Amino acid sequence: MAWDKQLAGMLHSYLVTYFDGSALFDNVFDAPKLGDLDGELYLGEVIGNEGLIFQYDVEKLPMHVLATGTSGCGKTNFSKKLIEQAYDAGIPSIKISDPKSEYEDIAKKYPDFFLFRWNELRFNPLTPPPNVPEREWDQTIVGHMAQSFNFWEGAQSLFLKLISTQRQKGKCPTFFDLLDAVNNYKHKFYYKDLVTMSTVASRLELITHALGDMVSANTDMLPYLNTKHYILQTSGLMSEMESWLLEFLLIWEFYYRLFNPTDQELTLHVYDECQHRLFNSEKERNVKKIGSSMISMLVDEARSLNIGIVALSQEPSELIKGVLNNSYLKLVFHLGSGTEIKTMSSAMGLDSEQEKALHHLETGEAIIRMAGGFTEAFPAQIHLFEDVDIGNAQGFRVKQEQMKKDLYKDCDIQSGEQAGESSGTRSDEEFEEDYDVFN
Repeated sequence: MAWDKQLAGMLHSYLVTYFDGSALFDNVFDAPKLGDLDGELYLGEVIGNEGLIFQYDVEKLPMHVLATGTSGCGKTNFSKKLIEQAYDAGIPSIKISDPKSEYEDIAKKYPDFFLFRWNELRFNPLTPPPNVPEREWDQTIVGHMAQSFNFWEGAQSLFLKLISTQRQKGKCPTFFDLLDAVNNYKHKFYYKDLVTMSTVASRLELITHALGDMVSANTDMLPYLNTKHYILQTSGLMSEMESWLLEFLLIWEFYYRLFNPTDQELTLHVYDECQHRLFNSEKERNVKKIGSSMISMLVDEARSLNIGIVALSQEPSELIKGVLNNSYLKLVFHLGSGTEIKTMSSAMGLDSEQEKALHHLETGEAIIRMAGGFTEAFPAQIHLFEDVDIGNAQGFRVKQEQMKKDLYKDCDIQSGEQAGESSGTRSDEEFEEDYDVFN
């Protein structure tokens, strides 16, 4: 039969209109039945058992969620639907990392969400969370810096000693104070120590130049934000700094909960495009050098502190094992690469026929597997997140600015430009006194 373009078009239209796509999954997956799924979060409809809602239990969120798929396949929609349902269920703190500025509609729909650009935050990384001992916090900050920027042993010891020396002045130093001091110590060291000190100085310069006022505040927003809902837009922030910032914020909350055991309400952290940033497996490849990846420890221990992590990724093969293998709920949307399909098939324990089905997922469709309850893999169509038309975009911006002004006032932060005060220029006698203490 000769090829007939018009006939082929009619056939295509017929198939699109009448073909039941769920038949692709027949005899491949065992669809759950009524009673197999329960929970407060209503996220989609099960394919193969029409009318059955994919429900998820709020209490399982601290055991983490992983959603993978290519751009445009439905990951972000799922994330927004999960956030919507979690908000409606009364979770008191939801924090979203937004690298592409795709979550503004969450702040428009729920007016108590703060919408921050990354450079609107104000905190001093050297200020410990409430009740955390300074000595323990200093060691944590130095370890985090070492892993983030790859400096070891001698530089860590020198950095820790530098912080301790500055603390002896009776106030909490900033990174600007440390950089100011290290630049004035350099001429007093032998060559070997000078090289090590220069390593520390270069990392401090990177942070202070990239983040500026954000990390120089004498007062701290983080305790005030601890129980808030906020979206942190990180577009425009260099990748290395973005990874450092997101990991620091998670470390801060981890230690706050560790030393304040009465404050353990569920909090949800959502990380979009996380494979390039927070949960990159490259951090685990350094494990022989550093002993243990800090981010892997945080993921493993966060559950016991009621911190839930939602990770979205286009490249699951680049994720740390703690997220890839140990997330209680896993969803795989359409994945274009055979490598990524193999990765998720293995992580979810799919058989060969179920793995083949991953090639046929349409937008919004996902294969789901949970580690408890109904443990078989099953397909579902995720519900659409419905935005709201706020009408006056300018009014939304004005309201956000007022919310942030009120927050700055509560935190005793005067303005973006005045948020931090570095130590300024000091006399030679003061540097001599610092040097005597330091050595």
